[in-house]
Amino acid sequence: MSVSRCTCFCLRPRSRETSNDSSTESRVPGSSRLLSETSSSSYPPASSPSQEPEFITRDIWSAAYEQLKNDTSLEPLVTNYEDLFFTLLTPTPTTPTPSSLQTETNPYDVTHPLSKEQFRKLAQIYTETPKSQEKIQNIASSAAKFILRIKEFVGSALAASPPASLAWAGVCLVILPVIINHAEQISAKQTGFSYVMSRFTWYDHLLDLLNRDYWKSHHNFVILRQGIRNEITNLYKLLIEYQLRAYYAYCRPLTTISRDVLKLDDWVAMITGIKEAEKRLQDYMDLNFEQHLLEKLNTISEDAHRRQRKEVTLKFKFPDELPYDVYQAYLDDIDSPLDGTGGGILEHPEFLRWASADDGLFVLSGIPGSGKSVIAKSILTKLPNRRDTTVCSFFFRDNGQGQNMATTALCRILDELFGARIALIDDIIPRLEHLLAQEVRCNLDLLWDILDDATEDTEPGAFTIVLDALDECEPESAGKLCDKISTYLSRPTPRLKFFTTTKPLLSIHEPFHFVQGVIIKSNEDAHCLEHLSKDIERVVASRFKHFATLCIHDEDLKEELLQLVQPKQERTYLFVKLLFDFLDLKIRDGLPRVPREWIAVFKTLPATVKETYLEFLGRIRKVHRNDVRLMLQMVVAATRPLTVWEINTALNIRDCQNGSPNGLGLQTEDAFRDWILDACRFFLDVYNGRVYFIHQTAKDYLLATSDDRSCTKPDWLGEFTNERCHRTLAESCVAYLSLPFVSKARFKDTATHGGASFDSEARYHL
Repeated sequence: MSVSRCTCFCLRPRSRETSNDSSTESRVPGSSRLLSETSSSSYPPASSPSQEPEFITRDIWSAAYEQLKNDTSLEPLVTNYEDLFFTLLTPTPTTPTPSSLQTETNPYDVTHPLSKEQFRKLAQIYTETPKSQEKIQNIASSAAKFILRIKEFVGSALAASPPASLAWAGVCLVILPVIINHAEQISAKQTGFSYVMSRFTWYDHLLDLLNRDYWKSHHNFVILRQGIRNEITNLYKLLIEYQLRAYYAYCRPLTTISRDVLKLDDWVAMITGIKEAEKRLQDYMDLNFEQHLLEKLNTISEDAHRRQRKEVTLKFKFPDELPYDVYQAYLDDIDSPLDGTGGGILEHPEFLRWASADDGLFVLSGIPGSGKSVIAKSILTKLPNRRDTTVCSFFFRDNGQGQNMATTALCRILDELFGARIALIDDIIPRLEHLLAQEVRCNLDLLWDILDDATEDTEPGAFTIVLDALDECEPESAGKLCDKISTYLSRPTPRLKFFTTTKPLLSIHEPFHFVQGVIIKSNEDAHCLEHLSKDIERVVASRFKHFATLCIHDEDLKEELLQLVQPKQERTYLFVKLLFDFLDLKIRDGLPRVPREWIAVFKTLPATVKETYLEFLGRIRKVHRNDVRLMLQMVVAATRPLTVWEINTALNIRDCQNGSPNGLGLQTEDAFRDWILDACRFFLDVYNGRVYFIHQTAKDYLLATSDDRSCTKPDWLGEFTNERCHRTLAESCVAYLSLPFVSKARFKDTATHGGASFDSEARYHL
């Protein structure tokens, strides 16, 4: 580019004309025009320290330029740039359009003069201008070198002429430094400008990288990330300022030499300042990277620790034979106490002392159906309201699925313990991480030691262990568990406290006689008996109210029937439940023509649980009695709960032992389930595809011997002993194994054969 172009920079005057209303927007001079357009631009504000700052080049460039505009000492530079911008980038009839600024769609974008793209286009023009300056620089440099070469020679030659010598000294002392400084400043300016422009490109790429996902910072580093943004903004300010000074120097050539002599524009120093700012930015980025790295390493460590904790905790999950939903369903089926009931235990002086103590044992002993499980379940929520304690529990049940094992109980307790306070597992991880889950779950001694060690440093009373129906625990493991509890509570400073419920069994009571604790026999304790009698009356009144709304409207008759339905011999919750289940059956049979006929029905109601079971068996249809007897015997004999499909096959195979071309004629699983519930729903229940007794007392009633005169069974039930039950199940198994497709098949291992026997293989008969 020629010198005339540079002269054009200088000669284009700033517009000072007064515009009318219609032309106000056409030409706003200087910084006021840019300020007005900047305020109308849609640049988003910088992020606050509490937000994640975004690294958008346009926003950072705009923020840096605004800081320059607000610096009054730099106003001449800004004004010069804006005049230069409108001179070169605003098309006029007399101003030729620079080819470097032309675009296909919109050659002149003057709506956003602060655009960094336009700024770079202007810089492109600037880089074409120094050709004439280079000639001047080369001439000055050559002159300086010539003077330096002949300086001593001419000085010695003119030594004889004082006036000439004085003039030459002026050239060497005044003119030579001016020429040298001016040449050096031109060179430094050119080198610096090229460096500045290259850094803009580099930082554009940097900003793009800082917005990538792997540079996104945690909220803890938002302030540090904001510091990086501020440093980049400051660096952009220095880069832009350098360019503005370069534009100013080229547009003001008459003042350039004098400023070069005084070194008012120290281009090298400015580049040094820019590099120092880059160093500060690099320090910020290094710190941010180091913090990110430490955070990632810490996160990896925490994740590994959490996984390790989880892997160890999973070793305390229920065994495969006891699905969690089966256990939870049993727990959900336990009723919550009716309002105002349970005071016989929950308000007992001995219970209150135990509840307020930091350790100790409370044993609630009672006959079946006396509400022991209901009380145990209520303690799960009521005890933490009385004191600061975490309750861990297990509810035993003899269902043949592992719910009657002490090891299963300890696994459940440890799972709840670590679920409530996961940090307690850290000290025992080294002992368990190398063991398989099966090795942990079946080792009662190991499980107890883990419970002891995990709670050794906890506050006394911080954890309470609730064990319900300890009498249904497998006898051998129950004895070991009772001994563990007894030995533990005999120590000087036990950390745990225990609440257990059981039937009145000597084998369970005996180990606890030598420890600090209390055994309450609810069927003998006066306080319990008094409250239990009142509680039973409340429950009966609640159930009778619901019954009466269905079929009785006479208030006097209601009062009379309520007195008749009150239990006389057996005052237990179980009996009340069975009694009203029996009344529901009476409603299904049909309502009496005269409401007072209910009096005769109520006077003949069963008086005990066993009499109620006898009534239920008596209501089974004759056509179903043989199948029901066989089914009850199979459920008693099975070592685990049988599936609906297994019982369906075991019954039908007795009618068609060798199979037939049409198969066994089995019902669908849903249809057979409905048949079970219709035939004997008050003895058997179906959950999750498996068949259970509704209560342990139902099984006890069926197995009662003839010596028990209080237990009468219907004649059609026949011989009902353990031996007879196992014989019935064995006959079905032998009949199944004799089927052609089974007898001809190769032998399978126990697990494979057991898993297929009444499932996939039996489908052959459909």
